[in-house]
Amino acid sequence: MKRSYKLVYLFVFLAFHGLVIAQSKEYRIYIYDTIEGMVLKIDNNSLSVKSVNFGKFLLKEPLNYKKQSFEKENNLINTLLLQSHVDISDGEWKDSVELIDGVLVKIRFLYAKKDTLDQEKPKQETLLYRLDIQKHIVKEGVDDINPINLALIESSVRKIWIDEDGRSIVKLSLMYNGILYTIKQK
Repeated sequence: MKRSYKLVYLFVFLAFHGLVIAQSKEYRIYIYDTIEGMVLKIDNNSLSVKSVNFGKFLLKEPLNYKKQSFEKENNLINTLLLQSHVDISDGEWKDSVELIDGVLVKIRFLYAKKDTLDQEKPKQETLLYRLDIQKHIVKEGVDDINPINLALIESSVRKIWIDEDGRSIVKLSLMYNGILYTIKQK
């Protein structure tokens, strides 16, 4: 009997360990909030973006970033795409937040309004925030010009919808080079 308990504990430990250590999520990126254009896959140490459908006109080759450290708490990619619960300090600048390849930026979330997402079934009550990003420090030997960092830093508008009850991110959008990109979990 004790042996079966040990096996159950081992199984529970391994399952939990796998969920925490090897988080992996997949998102759809929509163009103008309606046309599916890309698929984004992320785990704790890699991110890839592949074009589909109309997105092939915008992204000719897949983007792959390996050997990253998205599991760090001060990583913006982790905050936006991997965490199931997001803590936001409204209006407060946060220094030294990492992007891809260790590029450091300053960020702040600004509360805009309560918003109802009608496209979701059932309708979802969310809190809408604007995300401000300022380029802060580029580590020597680091490429800050990769397409994802560039899109995050140079976007004219970055919006984040957070579930009012669960505090998880429901939807992200950014306006880059005149095109609205919306990221939703698959």
